Amino acid sequence: MIHLKHTSLPAILIISLCCISARAHASEFTGRISSEFYAYRGSNDDHLRPYLRFQGNMLAWQGLGGRSLMLHTSLRWTTDFADELPGDPSLFVYDAYVRLQNIPPRTDLSIGRQFVYTGAGSALMDGVRIQHRPLDMLRLEVFGGSRVSSDDPDKIRAASDELVAGARLRAKPVRSTSLGASWMLKRHEGEESRHLVGIDAAQYIGAAELYGRAAYNIADARMADMLARAVYRPGKWYVSGEYLRREPSVAANSIFTLIDFKPYRIARAEARRRVWRQLSVTAHVLADLTTGDDTWRTGLGVSAPAYSISWIHQTGYAGDNDGVSGRVNLRLGNRWECFASANLFRYRVQLEQRERSDSYAASAGARWRPGYGVTICTEVQYLRNAVMTDDGRMFLQIAKDFSMKDAPASSASRPDAGRKGP
Repeated sequence: MIHLKHTSLPAILIISLCCISARAHASEFTGRISSEFYAYRGSNDDHLRPYLRFQGNMLAWQGLGGRSLMLHTSLRWTTDFADELPGDPSLFVYDAYVRLQNIPPRTDLSIGRQFVYTGAGSALMDGVRIQHRPLDMLRLEVFGGSRVSSDDPDKIRAASDELVAGARLRAKPVRSTSLGASWMLKRHEGEESRHLVGIDAAQYIGAAELYGRAAYNIADARMADMLARAVYRPGKWYVSGEYLRREPSVAANSIFTLIDFKPYRIARAEARRRVWRQLSVTAHVLADLTTGDDTWRTGLGVSAPAYSISWIHQTGYAGDNDGVSGRVNLRLGNRWECFASANLFRYRVQLEQRERSDSYAASAGARWRPGYGVTICTEVQYLRNAVMTDDGRMFLQIAKDFSMKDAPASSASRPDAGRKGP
């Protein structure tokens, strides 16, 4: 993310590569441009916010053996016509990197602002990422750079102060088995803040899928994350279960490490049965076991591609809550689509609260695809609860998908046109 009022490396990278690509006659340029307008009322002020978004992939050069040079970027500009917030107007750059593929063979090189992920952690960084495939069953990824700050995203920070480095090795010895090992190091203000190592594995056995992940934080000498998941899909059934244990993401050199905390412990189970054509019945239960006083949430509903309705009940430390929610999605031909959703909940946040509060939320809208990659969507929203007694909002979006490719040269324009013989 980059603020419009400052110049930064990703911004310079975008401008430079666009000029290079224009001279080199990019063979392919695809992406999406959208303009959005969102009107709503905050605590005391009205807000009229326009958004301009751009996502693009430019194939600047392509050679033999899968070799290519590609530019990827994702931008968003926004401001407020009614009451500007701090930092308005601003331009945010989420991605801006160059990717060189298969030079050398089986190697991809990405330079610039990019999101990196390993089984042990993730980060948004300004740096370099190398992906290498020594064998079809083996993939190695190594990256390093400086972490992007959410408080000051326009500044390119020194890697010695805000280092992000990591690696991921992924192996697939057989089609049904996947194994991974990860490492990630983060520094904040020159000191080690997180140092994670992790492993993960996935196994497919017929209609069953098993997945597990674990990460250890060397900086704090504690387990940082553990996840176990099982999925079973026999015929018309879908059954899944999951258990997650995760510690809060607190830097080792932060003052917040002095505060005693408990890890998140969440268990979830879901069962779904297709009873007729695309109509399914779903039931789920979720238990938040983080505190001594646990929170339980259960739900039961029916769903189909065009509609769904469900009932949810919650009790425990997070408060008592009962509600009904539903949605409808109707396609009116190939170009028009109408949708609506609503929910009604009665909740009690504190045990001392005698009567429950009501919460209503509803939205309705339409989507039109006139052709040529254009999509126009409009939506109205309404919310009312104990805090927001009357909250109405409006959303409008106009988006255009584009794809431009260089046409291959005709035989008449080639230098060897009309020549006979070898």
